[in-house]
Amino acid sequence: MSETTRDLDASVPLSDKGLRRDIGKLGLLFVSCGAIIGSSWLFVPVTAAKLAGPAAVVSWVIGIVLILLIVVTFAELSAMFPVAGGVSRFPQYSFGSFASYTMGWITWLAIAAVPPIEVLATLQYASAYLPYLFERADDVPVLTPVGIAVSVVLVSVILLTATFDSSRFTAASTGGFAPYGFGSVLSAVASGGIVFSFLGCRQAVDLAAESTRPHRNVPFALLGSALLCGVILIFLQVAVTGAVPADALAGGWAHLALADGFGPLAGLAGAVGLTWLVVLIRVDAVVSPFDTGLIYAASAARVSYAQG
Repeated sequence: MSETTRDLDASVPLSDKGLRRDIGKLGLLFVSCGAIIGSSWLFVPVTAAKLAGPAAVVSWVIGIVLILLIVVTFAELSAMFPVAGGVSRFPQYSFGSFASYTMGWITWLAIAAVPPIEVLATLQYASAYLPYLFERADDVPVLTPVGIAVSVVLVSVILLTATFDSSRFTAASTGGFAPYGFGSVLSAVASGGIVFSFLGCRQAVDLAAESTRPHRNVPFALLGSALLCGVILIFLQVAVTGAVPADALAGGWAHLALADGFGPLAGLAGAVGLTWLVVLIRVDAVVSPFDTGLIYAASAARVSYAQG
């Protein structure tokens, strides 16, 4: 037995030693990335733009800084205690079983609400016509890195190259860069879905007991997913802001009017004449959230295990 394995065995509780430790560094990273991206790219950029205008870009930066403060704490705790369902077990170590029991059930209810059966069915059917976006892990279809990237990068690159107008960031007619002041920037962080989007990065914490080298892999996944997805989503926010048509801003950013109220990003693509992109967005609007649901189903199982 190697020294690394002995150290890991000494730090993992007896109840967790039956779990297979075979999730590598990239596996944990893309689990966290998949949970962050989800449906956030479909709604949050437009919602944030309505709240803060072009200054929503600053909201994303603030959101990243705030989530990194939390992530650093989780990274240190997961390196010290690489256990299954760590989010519900760390309170036990510090405050006792009652606090852990309460936090565990709150966490479980939050992540188990996503229907895993729909996720699996959607991914299986989608893999028939988009095979390169999926791969099988333990006989379960999951998004590849290409699949995750397509959902955001393709859309934002197309919006930048097809209809981007830099004057949207400073136009006096719509109030300039921060039309509603710095308070609206903070409002977008809290109520625009920005912080909520980044909460997905903590999936690596619940899978720590199944990682090959949790002392290195979990901090890498937590910090890496927050930074990587943060850059992607900031890029998308810039693309969305610059692609908004002038007639959609007749009432200002707060009354941003897009044709499809139930799918704002699809409405934006349709408003600039990218009909084929509307189709792609609608397809991925089913696949991407269900992928996130599948990841959350895995976390729910670990939290249930931790509660036991």
